[in-house]
Amino acid sequence: MVATWVVGRPLSNPIESFHKNQFRDEFNIWTRSRLYFQLWLHYQLQGHHPNFFPEVFARLRKTPMRYSTDARNPLSGLENYLRFAMVCSDVAQEDLSEFFQFYGFFKPVKNHNTGDYHDNWFTTTQADINKAIVHMKKYPKAHPGIIFIDERIERLPAIYPGAPQGALRVATSDDATPGDAKEVGDVGFVLHFTKDNEAKVYETKISGNRITVDRKSGKGAVGFKIYDLNGKLVRVSNTYTFTIPSEIVKAGYFMTIAHGNGKESIALDPNDVAKNFVQGERLLTGVTTVAADKAEKTEEVYDLSGRKAEKTQHGVLIQNGKIVVK
Repeated sequence: MVATWVVGRPLSNPIESFHKNQFRDEFNIWTRSRLYFQLWLHYQLQGHHPNFFPEVFARLRKTPMRYSTDARNPLSGLENYLRFAMVCSDVAQEDLSEFFQFYGFFKPVKNHNTGDYHDNWFTTTQADINKAIVHMKKYPKAHPGIIFIDERIERLPAIYPGAPQGALRVATSDDATPGDAKEVGDVGFVLHFTKDNEAKVYETKISGNRITVDRKSGKGAVGFKIYDLNGKLVRVSNTYTFTIPSEIVKAGYFMTIAHGNGKESIALDPNDVAKNFVQGERLLTGVTTVAADKAEKTEEVYDLSGRKAEKTQHGVLIQNGKIVVK
């Protein structure tokens, strides 16, 4: 996972693949692997489930993902990558189906070979996908903005040996310069994913198929999502201004804004259907400052590359989702 921090591509890459309705293996490898780091950022770094990956690995050791090297006998995706997705939901005790939909897990494929390091033949039917989704949806929905979580939206202090005081981290790839909104987007900064992050609804307008969110009118946004009238995610953005296909506008849609504190506000709803999908405690209707829960505390300390650090280490570190200087 350290490698995904170093060479991970900007979120615009998986967004493009999602909009093309690509299967997970069609995503660029450094785009595809980014999802594991996003899960780590949200659950472990931000303290929402500090032991997330150790528990995922423990479960997978008991019931491993299987693969077939024989093209004549492909396995079901349920025994392979869909098992990983379901186990992630089991450990988090949250419905992560939208997150894995974004990363192309829910597209049927026939006699497909991943072919990375060794052959891995599988066939995934819509029935297989439905089983995985039903399994995940037995839990409450995960954070509405988890697909947007990113450590590069704002610049963080550099911690490499000999770094001058006040030095900041440089680009993780040529097109992912930290703090450059044109490259990495406007919203989704990892340290904003806290339950006490202030949230306020935004004024949002659409002209033709161009959507503009007034950044000064609200607070706490980490991502913008477009759904069809059946509540299926069809478009996403991490910038305050973006366009959607005219076909989506004509067919009917609604737009929500994911906030760092876990709330979701309805931004555009021309067909008055959003209330069927976003409701209850999850719905943000005004200014909200939520008192932080007594989250699971951990003594573990990490450096800004995600590596576990010694408790006695000095410098800029992260503990329980907060930057600390020792």
